[in-house]
Amino acid sequence: MPRLVADAAAAADAVRAALGCATGLADRRSELAGRFAAYRAKALRLGVSDDPEVTALAAQVRGLLASPPTDLRALTPALVAYQQRVNGAAAEGRPA
Repeated sequence: MPRLVADAAAAADAVRAALGCATGLADRRSELAGRFAAYRAKALRLGVSDDPEVTALAAQVRGLLASPPTDLRALTPALVAYQQRVNGAAAEGRPA
């Protein structure tokens, strides 16, 4: 019986660890999706949302967010590239 209790405790620990990992990944995805939404709004506000590079990068980020499971390793640099392009297009004064 002590072996069964130990095995059950170990299994419960494994489930808690997996849940924590999954929750962390879901939180990170939500954070990145929120950041993308904020930068889309910024691109619209600054008039650069129709810049061809901004549009292409937005499509890439949208595609990564839409394909389950989300590849966070690919999404993070894609979002950074989108943010940099929005800021760069705005700095260049390129209207839509």
